[in-house]
Amino acid sequence: MVKQLAASWFRERKADSRRGRDLTSLIRARFPLPRDERDVLSALWQVEDQVTAKLAPACARLAHGLPENEVTAALDAVTDTLADADLSDEALVGVDLDPVALYQEIRRGQPLAVRRAGPEPRAAELYDAALRRACVALAHLARELPEFQGVSAVASLRRLTSISSKLDVLLDRLPAPAAGERFRDDYLAFVASTLDRLDLLGLSMRNRPRLALSMAYLSLSVNSEERRRARTDLIKDWFATARRDHGTTRVERALSASSRVLVLGDAGSGKTTLLHWIAVTAARSGFSGELVRWNGRVPFLVTLARFPNATLPAPEDFVFDLLAAEQPEGWVRERLRTGDALVLADGVDEVPPTRRRVVREWLRELCSAYPEATYVVTSRPAAADRLWLADEDFSSVTLDRMSSPDIQVFVDRWHAAAADARSLPCDISELPAAKERLRRQLSARPHLRMLATNPLLCAMLCALNLERTAELPRNRIDLYRKALDMLLHLRDSERGIDSPLDTAEKTALLRDLAWRLTTGNRAEMATSTMLEYLGHKLPGMPNVDLDADEVAGLLLARSGVLREPTPGRVDFVHRTFQEFLAAEEAMEDHQVHTLVANAHRDSWWETIVMACGHAKRPQLRELLSELLERAEREPRYARRLRLLTAACLETVTEIDPVLLAGIETMIRTKLVPPRSLRETRSLSGIGHRVLRYLPPNLTGLSENAAQATVRTAWQTGDAEAIVRLAGYARDPRVGVQTELITAWDYFDPETYAIEVLADAPLLEGWVSVWSARLIPHLRHLRNLAGVMLAADESGTD
Repeated sequence: MVKQLAASWFRERKADSRRGRDLTSLIRARFPLPRDERDVLSALWQVEDQVTAKLAPACARLAHGLPENEVTAALDAVTDTLADADLSDEALVGVDLDPVALYQEIRRGQPLAVRRAGPEPRAAELYDAALRRACVALAHLARELPEFQGVSAVASLRRLTSISSKLDVLLDRLPAPAAGERFRDDYLAFVASTLDRLDLLGLSMRNRPRLALSMAYLSLSVNSEERRRARTDLIKDWFATARRDHGTTRVERALSASSRVLVLGDAGSGKTTLLHWIAVTAARSGFSGELVRWNGRVPFLVTLARFPNATLPAPEDFVFDLLAAEQPEGWVRERLRTGDALVLADGVDEVPPTRRRVVREWLRELCSAYPEATYVVTSRPAAADRLWLADEDFSSVTLDRMSSPDIQVFVDRWHAAAADARSLPCDISELPAAKERLRRQLSARPHLRMLATNPLLCAMLCALNLERTAELPRNRIDLYRKALDMLLHLRDSERGIDSPLDTAEKTALLRDLAWRLTTGNRAEMATSTMLEYLGHKLPGMPNVDLDADEVAGLLLARSGVLREPTPGRVDFVHRTFQEFLAAEEAMEDHQVHTLVANAHRDSWWETIVMACGHAKRPQLRELLSELLERAEREPRYARRLRLLTAACLETVTEIDPVLLAGIETMIRTKLVPPRSLRETRSLSGIGHRVLRYLPPNLTGLSENAAQATVRTAWQTGDAEAIVRLAGYARDPRVGVQTELITAWDYFDPETYAIEVLADAPLLEGWVSVWSARLIPHLRHLRNLAGVMLAADESGTD
């Protein structure tokens, strides 16, 4: 580490002067006089001694129980990693001398370096912790060093003694064994610095700026699906508590209402981002409003995908990364016992279906043992319905799609962050015009606006819009395809280098990895497993002359699609990419039977829907026909399989007319109208076509079915939905009117007010308004008796 620091100070470049030379030869090249050489060496050795004194005890604790040869291998691997890293002035300034960013940049540039530490997981943990500590010391020392100025350098370097005297203070900032409040401060600072980063997914890895999550976070709406009776006192209570139960509210308000919340959301809806924001804000005691009582609590993020088959973590394992070995005994359990903890469990849906019962039992035991703690759990709705944790007193909310004001704020913040990127596919001066171009397209094209209601897809549209002045994609399949092409192609082309793998070869390799993960019901794999899979795939690729190690390095460092979330583990940057690529591989390999056999599993839903978008006509006919046949054979899964078949129409371009007629008959007789709000998501997945299957009025439907029918209509986001909603507008039931009021923010406010709400009874004449853009159009509501103006904490108005 000291060698790299000195070489950087001497302005040596690793490629032509640093590699293979020891510290003495580097110094001699700059200081030919023996006395100067001795002074420099003496000062640097003093730094080395102090760094060693500080880092060695922590490394020794982490190495406890490891064989000596494995300890040596892990620390030698850190030395090699630093020797191969770019630690020039430009590189250090490029990460703002931020030790966390420096560590991440080094790991990104050498994704497989951890393998040098050996196969033992604890050796990898030692490697990771030692590298993090080295980065902290490097960043702080680099900040303190005087500027190198040729002949005056010897005199300047004599000041290094005073710098090294400060090293104790600098290294004391590293997490050290401490009890109580000191460890708490260290842990919270680490959580805040580690998780307060939001990659703008959609830009390639080099273009992708690291944006502070705490600055870019966009509050989203949630919808609670608790059943409500239509009574006047409950209607008044609905207003008094700001849309409690049926209505839409901001997620922060919903979280404040319960100490145990299950947050449901589709792919890309912002579930993980929400938990990271909670963790960062809690670590900094930055909550305001109704969540202010969460300030001072300690967040513990548990990423469930990391435990596909392993034992779920005990409380002492909640502290992650380099602090794990340094927590005082019983510290986490004490936080849980006193109610001073926020347990954030992310991704029930990313656990294999057979393991979800284990996850629920794990949560049940935690809640029973530590009832005072606060729990927030996330999942896709298909993996856990709103009652999945009801026995443990969890309330449930579902993340809504972004409204038009939300989309505008998202687009503004995305482009503001893109302005800080180191490089872009366009000149920075073109960003304002690109943003306005995207806004115009979103305003003029309903299908594009519907895609943009999902945060992940909205980010992709923003990125594609920067480099494409032509028309943006019209559907999800086209959007994913173009986004992947951009990520796989631009990563190398933007750097002006020739990649050993072309886009088609990268795609083939990624498809294979995605399919293997999907068939194993997993969301991530060990690096060694990836190498094994690549070893099986590469012999069938005659134009690829790289071995598995080299290919893995390229895919992790330069594809923009794979990542290494923790040392020794690999996953896709977003599960949606895994599902898209797995679907394509299934059709390439004609795995229709495998898709049908797994169609009852919620984790396969998106893969099958997207497979229909990749399929050729014979494959599509076979897949959809077999899904319908299986629905007839297996009553247990019949409704789910029929809903899936209907949802597949979203991605179909061309289909046999007879088969289509049969599916439409099935939809009208078996699926419509929807029986509950849960079924609306899959029905709206058909797209605007679902409108033709909905009844013209709500006569004869129960309130649950009526409310679900209204939601199915407005969630299409299509202008044609207004005609259908107008036919429902005079139904006075609370659930129906609640949905009609909620939908207002998702359409042109004036058109909707005139066509839908003008003669609606509303909620006994009352309406709640959450967006300022709706206020001018209240004058069109002829039955309006009162208005509740509700503050929107999101900042969208």
